[in-house]
Amino acid sequence: MDFQFAKRYSNLAKPGSELTMLRERSTEDIAHALQSMSKAIVFEDKRGTDLAEAKLAKLMGETMTLSNLMGRRRLLMEMPNDVGFTESDEALLFANTPIFPRIPFREALAYLKGLTPKIAKSAQEVSEMYRKGTNFSVARTARQTILERIKRYIEASVAGNSPREQAIQAIKKAGSFSRGYAKTIYSTNLTSAYTAGRFQQAKEPNTSKVIKGFQYVAINDPPRVRENHFAHNGFFASQFDPAWNEFAPPQGFSCRCGVRLVTIFEARRRGLLDDSGNIPKMSEAEKQSWRTKGAVPDKGFNPTADRVISQ
Repeated sequence: MDFQFAKRYSNLAKPGSELTMLRERSTEDIAHALQSMSKAIVFEDKRGTDLAEAKLAKLMGETMTLSNLMGRRRLLMEMPNDVGFTESDEALLFANTPIFPRIPFREALAYLKGLTPKIAKSAQEVSEMYRKGTNFSVARTARQTILERIKRYIEASVAGNSPREQAIQAIKKAGSFSRGYAKTIYSTNLTSAYTAGRFQQAKEPNTSKVIKGFQYVAINDPPRVRENHFAHNGFFASQFDPAWNEFAPPQGFSCRCGVRLVTIFEARRRGLLDDSGNIPKMSEAEKQSWRTKGAVPDKGFNPTADRVISQ
């Protein structure tokens, strides 16, 4: 890898900048997998559909693994008084992810583990988590979405078209849809994995002595920001609080929100700690107060119960 590449972007290493870079990567590989899936569905090729689903699951699993580990690393970098971590540019690592085939997943993962030895201990666990879990759910959902689209395209076909003409038109329309859909699922699942990594690292025994919780941060750039997303801005709770299963970003597809850590020093200044030195678990009344202010997910977006909290 070209290690001079990172130096040219040293000024870009701001908290969260690596996630921004990752979001901006090409989604061509994912779009290609979706297009292959579309063709296989149109021609009722079950084996081809299964292969496309497996390829999509692998691409998302590898990319989400890197995103999760980078979320963990960013949290360690943000911790106060930890001389073992310095502000460093991640442009090199994320210049080419599994979505960009020039740098293979294994090489990118090895580079990340080399940057932060503490992360190396978590790498295998995280990789297994995405190899067996979320990425397959993403692929199955994509398969169902494409199937429903294909059915609609064929049903809307011009009367009199032959079955082959119907199939060709359906594949063309599905190709256009796949590119936008690829970007959506790519961005949304990166955010989920990155946020999950931050929460998981914050729950480590040594880390939780310094970090007592997180605060939701929304980007206030109307009219682009969604009102219900901005309504979450300022929400805070312990990283161990199940309330995050409902209130953590992403709160919708292509959500740009994030969380910032709340250290024990800030929590003390703000009077957030109880007698045991922790942020108390949020009550149902407090959660309802946030919902009443509009802090709810986008309609039709259903956050999974295990996206942040994993005991």
